[in-house]
Amino acid sequence: PIVSTFHVQLLGVPEEWTSIKPANVNLNERAQAQVSIAITPPRKPTSTAGLHPIRIIVTSLNHPGRQSILTASLEINPFHDFAIGDVNPRRKRIAWRHRYGEVKMDITNKGNNSDPFLLIAQDDDNECRFNFVAMNGLRQLGQVDYAIPPGETQTIPVQVSPVKRSFIRLSSRQ
Repeated sequence: PIVSTFHVQLLGVPEEWTSIKPANVNLNERAQAQVSIAITPPRKPTSTAGLHPIRIIVTSLNHPGRQSILTASLEINPFHDFAIGDVNPRRKRIAWRHRYGEVKMDITNKGNNSDPFLLIAQDDDNECRFNFVAMNGLRQLGQVDYAIPPGETQTIPVQVSPVKRSFIRLSSRQ
């Protein structure tokens, strides 16, 4: 009987995501074998959600120039995760001649898709108004949608203005 060695490989996803067992198979003429292929994308932003075309290729050194190719699609489901940095600066004084002060806030998309984030701002005592500067440069009162690509951080400018402006404010010294 003639024995041939066949090599199985998977293209279309990073090699570290895959496990092929066995990757090499020795077969007699007209024989068959099963090969197990496992694909395990890590839960990271680099494992982008959606369909990914893959190819399984079988080759043999005993038969150079010949190969068998199977095409398929791998669907990676989306997952959502994010981190919000502190507002910077935490306290802001606004001079009488200015209508608002600006603070910045970092948002990191730790998920694997670009679904928009809905940002809503309010203070506990309802003493401030918040305007977000949207991605198109327009100001939006109270809330805004931001689409942040997977694995990226964006700094969001927020304009804060007091609801009431007092001309003179007295406070006790402590």
